[in-house]
Amino acid sequence: MIVPSARDAEMRWGRSRVYLLSGPRVPASPGYHFLVAGRKLAEIVRRERPDVIEVGSPYLAPWLARRAAWGTAGGVRLVAFVHENPRLYAARLPWLVRAPLDAVLAAYLRAAHAGFDLAVAAGAENLAGFGVAHTAVVPLGVDTEVFNPARRDPAWKLENDAVQNERAQAVVLYVGRLSAEKGLGVALNALEEIHRTTGARLVLIGEGHLRPRLERMARERPEMLSVLPFESDRARLARAYASADLFLA
Repeated sequence: MIVPSARDAEMRWGRSRVYLLSGPRVPASPGYHFLVAGRKLAEIVRRERPDVIEVGSPYLAPWLARRAAWGTAGGVRLVAFVHENPRLYAARLPWLVRAPLDAVLAAYLRAAHAGFDLAVAAGAENLAGFGVAHTAVVPLGVDTEVFNPARRDPAWKLENDAVQNERAQAVVLYVGRLSAEKGLGVALNALEEIHRTTGARLVLIGEGHLRPRLERMARERPEMLSVLPFESDRARLARAYASADLFLA
């Protein structure tokens, strides 16, 4: 596994090796870095001799992976796992901007993924415009032993200030990156009306460039918004999912 990071490092993770390659930080996205170390990537690929390279970013990584694969003997297969499609962001813009930007993005995605053997995504909409002949939709799975309703705990609402006048509020839960492209603005614009009519509270778990703004809103309206940090513990996250009343995606 090769991960862009703030520093170079090599470590073991179970039976696997993890390589951290230093790269510039992605603006307004804490913890994310660009993969730019093409020479180091090629060296790792030559040393590890993989049969398949899976690329998890549509930006710089496809070009670097293709170049690294060409430098090996035996024909390494290239697979794109599409977490996000930049064309979906352009779709939210006004038409005069959307149409030319969409054409540019589609052309870029086709060029970046030329020569890839397969593109895989959790939803078909993410595959539009990639120009890869072979595609597959593989829905994301859930570990139902960890994430299940049995973990519901009324104390979770009390811990997160979702109990007002001894009465538990309905909680709408969002877990993910606190970024504009996630569409959080729609929920935030409607939040006051939702709270007024239902008494519900929105609880956000995650990190991202919107955090300072969201924390200000939470301080101003603590009865309807809570902002919690990124949660790395699966059991605690499962407890939050099970204890909320509605999940926002």
